[in-house]
Formats: sequence, structure tokens, C-alpha cells
Amino acid sequence: MITIEKYDIRKLEDYIKHVEQYRIELATTHEDDKRKANLKNVVEGMDKIIKESDDDTLDMMRLRYWECPIGCNEWVDIADYFGTSKTSILRRRNALIFQLAENIGYV
Repeated sequence: MITIEKYDIRKLEDYIKHVEQYRIELATTHEDDKRKANLKNVVEGMDKIIKESDDDTLDMMRLRYWECPIGCNEWVDIADYFGTSKTSILRRRNALIFQLAENIGYV
């Protein structure tokens, strides 16, 4: 199994957080082929995750990356929302990160 470092996690989380921005940029960009291919890869990888995820995982992504309501700014807050431990929610996050990394060929 390949190890994903903290830097990689931050980068992959950034992809999740900004996926809607990437969709818009992909539709309107006239950048070079490499940038457009990267955007397409990230968007398609996230679309696959969204399609295959259960409701709790989608809710976790919504709370952490897209809407970030007050009271859900930290992983411990999200764990409390789901009635679980921070360790458990981070395991779920790690599985999500690894799946995205595999989908986009990051690892």
C-alpha cells in the first residue's frame, strides 16, 4: 500500500474543496492541454467518488469542504455531528483521499 503524506492530503483535500471551481474553469478555459487535462482528471475523479459515495460520506464532504457551517470547522466537530470519534471520521476521510488519489492517478 502506498503512503500518502500530509502534503499530499492537503493537496487532495484542496481538489475536493475546489471541484466546483474546477468545473467552471474546465468549461471556460482556453489554457494549454496539460492544464485542461489535469482539470478534467480531477473533475472526473471527484464525479466518480460522488456517484459511488453513501449519504454519510457525501454529508461529510459537504460539511468539511463545501459548506463549512459554523460548528463544523474541525474534524472533531464533524465527528460529533455523526456521533462518532475523531479517529473514526479521519479513517473515513483517509479512505476518501486514497480513493481520489487512485481515481486521478496521484499514486
